[in-house]
Amino acid sequence: MDILKEHLINESEPEAVYEELLKEYGTKVRYEAHEERNFIGENDLDTIQKTLIDAYLKSALPYLSKPDFARRLVLKKLHEVRDPMHKFRKESTHNPLYST
Repeated sequence: MDILKEHLINESEPEAVYEELLKEYGTKVRYEAHEERNFIGENDLDTIQKTLIDAYLKSALPYLSKPDFARRLVLKKLHEVRDPMHKFRKESTHNPLYST
């Protein structure tokens, strides 16, 4: 999702906030959702995968198709950057949300 200055018009210093986000993420932010299941037998893998994907699509599509989704995602990423624990979470190898 592109980071646009229009997403930040309600911020007190939109240009500075825009630069802050560019420094951290580049020109794009990514929406990610993680669902984990442990101890799945090989025979059940395809069925479990299909069930997880179907459940995700059913629950996420209404959310992702909202007109203000992009703006809210960018503001969420701004909140994450300003969180004092952000650097720790980003560098943690145990956090799948920040792993590459």
